[in-house]
Amino acid sequence: MPELIELADHLTHLAADPDSITADTVRFLAERVTEVLELCEAEAFDDDGAVDLARHMVVGTRPSPGPGRTDAIAATVRVGYTWRGLLVRPQEVIAYADTADDQGA
Repeated sequence: MPELIELADHLTHLAADPDSITADTVRFLAERVTEVLELCEAEAFDDDGAVDLARHMVVGTRPSPGPGRTDAIAATVRVGYTWRGLLVRPQEVIAYADTADDQGA
């Protein structure tokens, strides 16, 4: 809990002086958020391979680059999170999809 309070203090300070925000500040805060999530037993995941609708949310598609790639993850938009084995947020992904030409239309 003290780590989360410290992070809230940093964000409050930055909100009061937005001109003080630098790329280094953002990197520092991103690292601290990751550390606090780990302390809370939250685990990030960034799968590749086949889309699993129990773990992934397809937020867009891209034409399949070839046979066997349909319904595979093409890119990650946002990582997913679990907590103690439970899905907290699915990984948001771009999936490969057949185009009309691939389907013989």
